[in-house]
Amino acid sequence: MDIISHALWSGALFKSIKLKKKRFNFWWAAFWGAFPDVFAFVIPYIIFFIIIISQNGFNIKNLITTIKSPAYESIIISLYNISHSLVIFSTVFLLVWLIFRKQIWILFGWLLHILIDIPTHTIGHFATPMFWPISNFKINGLMYWREPLFMIIDIIALIIVYWIIFRKEKKRKRGI
Repeated sequence: MDIISHALWSGALFKSIKLKKKRFNFWWAAFWGAFPDVFAFVIPYIIFFIIIISQNGFNIKNLITTIKSPAYESIIISLYNISHSLVIFSTVFLLVWLIFRKQIWILFGWLLHILIDIPTHTIGHFATPMFWPISNFKINGLMYWREPLFMIIDIIALIIVYWIIFRKEKKRKRGI
């Protein structure tokens, strides 16, 4: 799924639930929903972009050559494995729980991201390495997220979900 949809689904999840009557910050929820892709794709891109500019000034040819290089691809795959693993998520969640002595539920945006990616990524298109580093097992998703039909369904579903959320919030604020 695209990074914006991940952020919006996570935001919708936390906007619609209450845990011990606690409201969650939408922007943090959206961040954690997008986090796995930001970690795997955006951060390395920014780092490589800065390195290339600092060495040669801006040169689109050098940037494209670098992004297509095996070294860059290897870094992306390694970071993708880390950020899309249920094992890594669980370990981080438990460590954070131990450190703060409470569950940090907003991190479940990260979990939601992984769970959405499992059926929407196919072998050859960043299939989700859900049990990495224990296993390299991956599922060939039901439908690739870049398929036009999937994208249309995703957008319509997001519109409907947010419409329902905003309607409920509006009713609640009016005291209905």
